[in-house]
Amino acid sequence: MTETRRQLILTNLNPSVYTKRYASSFLPELLIYSLLYEDVFIREDDLIVNKVLTDHLADPENLRVFEEILSTGVVRLLRLANKAYGPDLRRDPLRQPISARAEEHEQRRSYKGRPWRATARQWQLYSRLDALVCAHPKGSTRVQKPFPAWNQFAIELAEILEQRESYRLGHRRAFKDIDDEMADAFLRFCRTPGAWTRFLADRGIGEPLRGTEGDFYRTAAYQCLEMFPHPNGMRRLIESVYAACDCDREDTDGRYGRSALAELPYRLDPSEDPDTANLDVMKIEMVPTEAAVGIGVGPGIGDVLIGTRNSPAFQHLQAVLASMGSVEIQEAVVIDAWRSVSAVFAEQWAKAMVPRRHLDNRVANWTTHAYVAAHVLGLVMAPTEISINPVHLISHHALITAIEHCVPSLSQKLRALLAVPKLFERTQRSAAIRCTRVQLQGRQDPPASK
Repeated sequence: MTETRRQLILTNLNPSVYTKRYASSFLPELLIYSLLYEDVFIREDDLIVNKVLTDHLADPENLRVFEEILSTGVVRLLRLANKAYGPDLRRDPLRQPISARAEEHEQRRSYKGRPWRATARQWQLYSRLDALVCAHPKGSTRVQKPFPAWNQFAIELAEILEQRESYRLGHRRAFKDIDDEMADAFLRFCRTPGAWTRFLADRGIGEPLRGTEGDFYRTAAYQCLEMFPHPNGMRRLIESVYAACDCDREDTDGRYGRSALAELPYRLDPSEDPDTANLDVMKIEMVPTEAAVGIGVGPGIGDVLIGTRNSPAFQHLQAVLASMGSVEIQEAVVIDAWRSVSAVFAEQWAKAMVPRRHLDNRVANWTTHAYVAAHVLGLVMAPTEISINPVHLISHHALITAIEHCVPSLSQKLRALLAVPKLFERTQRSAAIRCTRVQLQGRQDPPASK
């Protein structure tokens, strides 16, 4: 029996909820998530449309590190299947996969309900990523799993809005401005075919963006949101439902902390255990902390990640984290497993990321001068008959050559060794256990067809 891999979609990168203050932690958090999960995915459209990310990756050094991480297969883009593209694209999804996805988004989708256009700098980034994906097609990406025949997004959103009292939607700060009028309107959009287009037509929008699906999905929901005076709560709910549907379809965890996304209630069949319906459960997980920003990120980090993930410590951590929630695991066991991974990461980082500096060459020069000075001082302190012995001259020259060749490397390794304790402590503080209270709610089975 094949064990399920621990997988994560970075749902918090959704451009509607990802703000500029998180940009500096983007690459460091990728490193930590790559140590906490076996597979980490970035949704293709989140990367393409998210201007905060594209501006951050416009920096050549940031882009180089991101390309290196993608090329190792540690983090992958979750891509749209080629057959899902329309026939009128100018760009070839096989040769220009990221640029073609951006063009498709311009034609059929929206950003917060409004037409979206990529900037010239974004097109340059897409071109760089095209080359990377084509060079590493399997390692850098994974195609999304097929969507169900029914509109799962509308089903989930309608159920939450219909059962908003039992879900205590109004008591949650993120959704408190969803009033009954808005909730009932969106419930109609989800349940009644064509209701959302008629709603927009009555308000002067005769040709709304329909997306590739045509039904009431996120693109349609955003356009309807523009007609309401207080859209923030519903926007958060829409994005949270959309993220939950993606994670459910791909069988992955999602990232909800440090963003406007909210964890949706867990679902179960109430016939299995009716006493558990409408209760709260505690979700326990390991997540990055703000200390992750302090980890140095630069060229060579891909080798560090691969070396760490190939270690027994990484495999043990995955086993421990996979057991959380299914069996009782003491917090000390989780912390100890993370400490072991942090130690391996610090050693790998020191080997790959501590560069050779001019100081190392100066140490070699100082050592050579000290060697020569010692011999001169020895002759001064204890004079002997000086004779030119070719053998002695050759041995002295060989030793000086060895000093000049070996000492810089030894100096570099010594600096790396001295950096390990501090980096180990910093890495250890870069992840922590988080407990989130999540509602447990009974659910109905989805329809057999659309």
